[in-house]
Amino acid sequence: MRPITFALAVSVLLCFPSISPAKHHQKGDFPVVSFPFSNDLYVAGGNVVVTEPAAGDLLAAGGSVIINGPVGADLMVAGGSVVVNSNVGDDLRAAGGDITLASRIGGDVLIYGGSVTIPQGVVVEGDAIVGAGTLHLGGTVRGDLRVDGGTVNFSGTVLGNAELYAGEQMSLNGRIEGNTSFAASDVILGQNTSFGGNVDYWTPGGEMDFGAIPVAGVAQYNADLKRQIHHGSKYGQEGAVRKGIAAAFGTIFVGSLLSGILAIVLGILLFKGTFREAGEILHLHFWKGFGIGIFTYVILPVAAVIIMFTLIGIPVGLLVMVLFLFSVIFGRVIAAIAFAAWMERRQVAQWNTFRLMLASIGFFILFKLLNLIPFLGWVTVLLATFAGYGALVIALAEKSRARF
Repeated sequence: MRPITFALAVSVLLCFPSISPAKHHQKGDFPVVSFPFSNDLYVAGGNVVVTEPAAGDLLAAGGSVIINGPVGADLMVAGGSVVVNSNVGDDLRAAGGDITLASRIGGDVLIYGGSVTIPQGVVVEGDAIVGAGTLHLGGTVRGDLRVDGGTVNFSGTVLGNAELYAGEQMSLNGRIEGNTSFAASDVILGQNTSFGGNVDYWTPGGEMDFGAIPVAGVAQYNADLKRQIHHGSKYGQEGAVRKGIAAAFGTIFVGSLLSGILAIVLGILLFKGTFREAGEILHLHFWKGFGIGIFTYVILPVAAVIIMFTLIGIPVGLLVMVLFLFSVIFGRVIAAIAFAAWMERRQVAQWNTFRLMLASIGFFILFKLLNLIPFLGWVTVLLATFAGYGALVIALAEKSRARF
């Protein structure tokens, strides 16, 4: 690929706010983009494979997602196919068509999937809630377990209490040490099944003969549990994926919103005067700021990549690219503060710091909501980011000239 073509491709990828190229391994026909914030990482793409450790939280979404690097805190993941091959330090939230957990989860688990597999040897240290069209659970849950599914195959161990509901068939062939409630249209009890507490159950045939299956407490038929299988039966593959992906992306939305709010607070505390000057520029010279913003977001990254193709220019090109990546990551934050300062100027007011923060957060939320609108919303946010960032660049340039 020629240098100029490569530069243009990179610039197009980087033109969108709040994304930057992931340093993690990727495969497939689609690029992977990520948003790092402190020790947390947000990753999205067509096919995502994360191989490096994430010290904090990891939020990942894609057509298929494979997590091969350990996660220090929470993992939130959504995809058509999801495989977690490495340890997760705290809680796991997952949604997708096919989900497989193949390593230890240090906290609680919440999963919505078409097909969910937790094989033997996998340990969930906390509680687990699973909604699935089909569940295969052979691992160990050290806390409580709640399952709502279509078909449930349980051959693992639960150290706490368990509630298991299946709209179709349930096969039990494992150990539950606490109290158990289960209901299904068809129940099969295997020879390895054992219950360490009381058992409440419902089946269409009425009372069951537990035979030689160990029950430490009292096993009793409970007709009220019948309604639970109607709740569980809604977790067919399509419904589970829809609900789960909505929940996962909702979590990602909230997480990025909180990160943005923190960045706004820090930005105003450190550079309130400069942002007020940017608001003045937006008020008096809006189109100038807009033009500088386009130049910054489109021309500079192309120039930086071209410079890096010369040996002497590599350090300069890398420095420019790092500064540019910073502006891309925090583009919407910068625009939100600049437009809040612009509103302050339009009202001919002198807001206190707290009010300026509230207005900036309001603009940031507005940008995030607009970003949910296909095309028109994306374009609006992109143009606003150009204008706000360009105004800040002009304000910084004027400050530098004043010093010299």
